[in-house]
Amino acid sequence: MSSFYVGNCLASVQTQSELDRFIDVATEIMAERKFDLRGWEHSIPSDPIASPTNVLGMIWDIHCDTLSLNIPDLRELMEEVITKRNILAASHKVFDPLGITGPVLLLQKLWLQSLWKSQIGWDQEVDIKTSQDLLKWLKELEYLKHVQVPRWLHCDSGFQHISLHFFCDASKLAYSAVLFLRVDIGSTVHIQLVQSKTRIAPCGKKETTIARLELLGAAISARLSTTVLKEFPTDNVYFWTDSTTALAWLKREEPWDVFIYNHVQEIRKLTPVKAWRHVPGSLNPADCPSRGCSAKQLCSSKWWEGPSWLHLSPQEWPISDVEEDVNEVEVNKERRAIVTSL
Repeated sequence: MSSFYVGNCLASVQTQSELDRFIDVATEIMAERKFDLRGWEHSIPSDPIASPTNVLGMIWDIHCDTLSLNIPDLRELMEEVITKRNILAASHKVFDPLGITGPVLLLQKLWLQSLWKSQIGWDQEVDIKTSQDLLKWLKELEYLKHVQVPRWLHCDSGFQHISLHFFCDASKLAYSAVLFLRVDIGSTVHIQLVQSKTRIAPCGKKETTIARLELLGAAISARLSTTVLKEFPTDNVYFWTDSTTALAWLKREEPWDVFIYNHVQEIRKLTPVKAWRHVPGSLNPADCPSRGCSAKQLCSSKWWEGPSWLHLSPQEWPISDVEEDVNEVEVNKERRAIVTSL
C-alpha cells in the first residue's frame, strides 16, 4: 500500500519479468476490492514514440527516465498590473514537491513577505522595483523547463555503499535544508540531489538572529530525515552545518533559553548528536536555497552536482571538530539565567 498515492501506484523493479509479475499481482489484489488498475507506464524500452507522462504533478520522461517540472505559461500575468494578488497567484503556479528549484521559488516568497510588511492592498499596484523583479522572474521561469533530474538514484547494485548527507544553512532572509545521496559503487561515486526545504525567516518586532535561524535550518533538516529514512534505511547518515554556534548548542548540556532548548531537544530526538558535523560556509550547498537565485543562475550552478568534496573518501571530508572556533560570546547569549533566593 505504500506504493499508492491517491489515484497513482508508483513502484520500481529491476527486470521485465519482475514488472510483469508486479502488474499481475497488483491487478489481482486490487480487483478483489473492485479497483481497476490500468494505464500502466514503465521505463523499459517498448514504444519509441511514447510521450512523457505526468506523475504526481511532475513530468516523467520515460525514455530518459528523468523527472522535470510542469512549468505553466504565465505570459498572461506578465501583461497585467502587478499586485500582491498576482504575485501570490504566480507562486502557486509552479508545483515542486521535491524542492529542486527551491532557490528560485524562494524569491517570490520574499517579495510577498516584503509586501505584507508594507501593508499594501491585495489589488494595489506594487512598487516599480518589485514589479520589474517579478517580470524578470516570470520570463526566466522558461529555463526551468530544461531542468531534468534522474529518477533512478543508482541504488540497486549489491556492491555499493549508500550514505545520506543533510546540509542546512541560513541567511537573514531564509533558512534551508538540502539532501544529497552519495552512492559509492567502488570505481565510481554518484552524488544526487534528492530533496530540499526552504523557509523564509520569521518577521516580527524583534529580528531573529542568524544563529537562531541556523538552528531552525538544523531543525527542518532533522524533520526531513525522518521522512527520507523510511525509504533509505541506512546508518550512514550525516548532518552538516556551517554554524559552530548551532553545533555548540546541540552538543553541550547547558541551561539554554526556551527557544534554543526546545529546538535542541527536537533535533536530538530525531537525530543522533554524533551525526552532526561542521562544514565551511564556502563548501556548504545549502547556501544557495537560503539566499535564493534566478532560474538562469540555478541552471548554470553546481546545485545539481552537490559539493565536489563528497566525491572524495571520507578521510578527506571537512574536519568536523571545530570547538576552538566557537564564538563563546554568541553561544552564551542564549544561556538561561539561573535565579536563586535565600
